[in-house]
Amino acid sequence: DLLVNQGYIHKNASGLYTFLPLGVAVLHNIQQIIRVNLAHTGASEIALPTLSDSTLWTKTGRWGNSELYKLADRNGRQFCLSPTNEEDVTALVKSTVTSWRDLPVLVYQITRKFRDEMRPRGGLLRAKEFLMKDLYSFDRTRSDAIATYNRVQAAYRRIFDQFAVPYVVAQADSGSIGGTLSHEFHFLHDSGEDSVVSCNSCDYAANIECAITASPDPVPEANQSFFVTQDRNTLIVAYHPPDTEVNPLQVAIEMPDIDLAVTDPLESFVTASNENFMTKQLIRLFDRAVTNKTNLPDMPVQMHRSNTVTFDDIPLTLAKEGDRCPSCAGSLRLTKAIEVGHTFYLGTRYSKPLDANYTSSGTDSAQMELPIEMGCYGIGVSRLVAAIAQCTMDSKGLNWPPVIAPYHSVIVHSPEFEEQAVLAHRNLAAAGLTSAIDDRPERFGWKLKDFQVMGIPTAIIIGKQFADTGLVEIEKR
Repeated sequence: DLLVNQGYIHKNASGLYTFLPLGVAVLHNIQQIIRVNLAHTGASEIALPTLSDSTLWTKTGRWGNSELYKLADRNGRQFCLSPTNEEDVTALVKSTVTSWRDLPVLVYQITRKFRDEMRPRGGLLRAKEFLMKDLYSFDRTRSDAIATYNRVQAAYRRIFDQFAVPYVVAQADSGSIGGTLSHEFHFLHDSGEDSVVSCNSCDYAANIECAITASPDPVPEANQSFFVTQDRNTLIVAYHPPDTEVNPLQVAIEMPDIDLAVTDPLESFVTASNENFMTKQLIRLFDRAVTNKTNLPDMPVQMHRSNTVTFDDIPLTLAKEGDRCPSCAGSLRLTKAIEVGHTFYLGTRYSKPLDANYTSSGTDSAQMELPIEMGCYGIGVSRLVAAIAQCTMDSKGLNWPPVIAPYHSVIVHSPEFEEQAVLAHRNLAAAGLTSAIDDRPERFGWKLKDFQVMGIPTAIIIGKQFADTGLVEIEKR
């Protein structure tokens, strides 16, 4: 609300916002910090099209994503408004890279993205159209790709350090992007939608969805939670301690084809089976705390023993406040957080289906066509505006870190000192400092209060003190 009320952004519709001059200034400052730090990684800036051809998304298996904005040209050719650009950038690199000598490649862009959010909320935090920085890396080997991943992560830490907002780097699930390694960058704040698990004794941190705990003590009793596969032919039963909640993501790791959209998996399985369970399959998943001495609840349906498979010693449950850390056995804590960045090691998730290969080194007879190893790295630029505003505001209003504030200072002057205000503005500009002259037809005192609500770090006051002594006043927010 403050961003709207103070003239930083304008709400056009649900999930759609216009950035006004003040908001654009904040955006530009954030982008400058990002560009300076990415330059140290060796990445080059590009600008990919907003429209993305459906054929690429079909090859990678992502055309069915329900969040894509899809459209067709006059010839019926299908496109989407890009929510991310793995497909297009891989196709670009495929067209330019042929030999191992052409690698590595690091490219990034800062551009608008589009996502058909089911429930846009939180203003800029979850919008249908947003500004994003996405970087893509292309390497010869997995070890090279991991080295690049670590180098970009180091740049991310330098970027977020400059914002002076407490953050944590958490292990994360790769989701629909894919890959086998990912981390999220979170601002810690009570208003966040995410939950981050961290240790009070070491640097372990993970998103609640993929956090694990130290091995728990065995339990005498267990509860059961049910899941069902997409084809309704397999019932999955997760056995876990009574005071815990099953983590669906951990179940999906063991059974990738489960249907997590079903509200009553057991009822769905029974209905599809028409009470003929003897030919159906039962998968039993035992949490690490459930042993052969644990009393298990009775099954509500009778399944044939020959069609039953059991997996044990699985970390099935969501971490709780006070659980033991898996790294040092310290105590885990849960904190609300706002995700502002995400890094992924993709491996060959996109290079294989899109045939983005390179010719290895060696003699002609030993040369091979190998898929390029990839990584991708995102920062929500417009999301950062809202997240930083949310995390730094106080009882007075917005409180921008000086490095991203729209101006270093605002000049408030009495009407008779307009010439001196202009001179001060010019002198500040000559020193490399940005300022704005508040020439609105409002009372002097109102302007002094409003600069604090707007979050400008400093006010330069040319008023009564200047008239009496020739000195200007400087008031820090």
